[in-house]
Amino acid sequence: MSWLLPWQIDTWAGLMARARGERLPHALLLTGAEGVGKLDFATRLAEGLLCQQPRDDGSACGQCHACGLLAAGSHPDFRLVGPPEDKKVIPIDTIRAVGEFFALTSQYNGRQVIIVHPAEAMNLPAASSLLKTLEEPTPGALLILVCSCPSQLLPTIRSRCQQVAFGLPECAQAVAWLREQLLADVDAEALLALAEGAPLAALRLNEEGGLAARQTLVRQWAGLLEGREDPLAVAAQWKPWGLV
Repeated sequence: MSWLLPWQIDTWAGLMARARGERLPHALLLTGAEGVGKLDFATRLAEGLLCQQPRDDGSACGQCHACGLLAAGSHPDFRLVGPPEDKKVIPIDTIRAVGEFFALTSQYNGRQVIIVHPAEAMNLPAASSLLKTLEEPTPGALLILVCSCPSQLLPTIRSRCQQVAFGLPECAQAVAWLREQLLADVDAEALLALAEGAPLAALRLNEEGGLAARQTLVRQWAGLLEGREDPLAVAAQWKPWGLV
């Protein structure tokens, strides 16, 4: 399962065993720190469940008509729900559409899947609307909530979902994976530490020049202590980063 992040393999196997036994719950709540791959996992799960010819491990074949529709973003039995463009909040109208979607008949293999990400972005009216959907589950429908801050969800929503917690991977495992993704001269351990142990966050930091920025900040801090740097100039440089 090279397409799956290595620290997710056991979780995947457990859910696939339940899926084969038709014992998946109607709602999953995927929780964990940002940067551990929750949305990637949810997407792979949706693809596997909607695939018409899944592999033995439950992953999508990537070749069938359903997989083609998913790749094109046009599968009628799948939705990815989040805040509208340029907004930070998921409004009630967006969540009402979730209930309307599940009221439709599945077009393919009898399953429907919706991913809500980030679930904590729902405002109170939206969360209340989602609760109604959770209280009246549709056969064959799966709602996947992806959330980094489950405490921001209504307790009644949390209680109606089966929680799947994604912890930070072991440091050695995360560093080994990062080294496979990065150029040889990049310090994977330093990146992972800067990302507080979250491997995908470490990748983003590398893309944004976060490690180089950290090294510059350390040099300038030492310069301030030794009187070699102008405090006002340093403050002006780092203000956009929220560090002053």
